[in-house]
Order: sequence, then C-alpha cells, then structure tokens
Amino acid sequence: MVLLAILDADWRDHRGEGGGKRREEKRREREKKRREEKREEKREEKRREEREEKREEKRREEKRREKRREEKRREEKREEKRREEKRSEE
Repeated sequence: MVLLAILDADWRDHRGEGGGKRREEKRREREKKRREEKREEKREEKRREEREEKREEKRREEKRREKRREEKRREEKREEKRREEKRSEE
C-alpha cells in the first residue's frame, strides 16, 4: 500500500500534478548550477583579461626598453662624431 502511494506520488509529480516537490527541487538545482556556471564564466573572463593586460604591459615595457637602447645608440654616435671632429681639428 505504501509502495502504491509512493509510485502514485511519483507518477503525479512526473505528469506535473500534485505538490511537485521533486520538480521544484530539480528546478532549484538547475538554477543553482546555472548561477555557478555564470560565476565561473565571469571568473574565467577576468583571468583572461588579466593575462591579456599583463601581456600588453610586457609589450609596452619592451617598447620602452627598445626606445632607450635606440636613444643610447644615437647618443653614442653623436659622441663618437664629436670626438672625430675634435681629433680632426687638432
């Protein structure tokens, strides 16, 4: 008899009749899972953005270094030119 009541309740729940505890429970589980997936997507997006920002910063830093090196080379060339001019004057 108890088994019949359980089966009947399951059947009604399956058909959408009755209290629908199980259905409501499943819905809550799906919503919870969806919220967690959204949170995880946001975290992953944030990580991607941070990695991209780090790459950009490294690239900018490398450009600055290259600019400094180039400026040093130019300065050395100017110095060398001055020395040469000085030698030629003497």
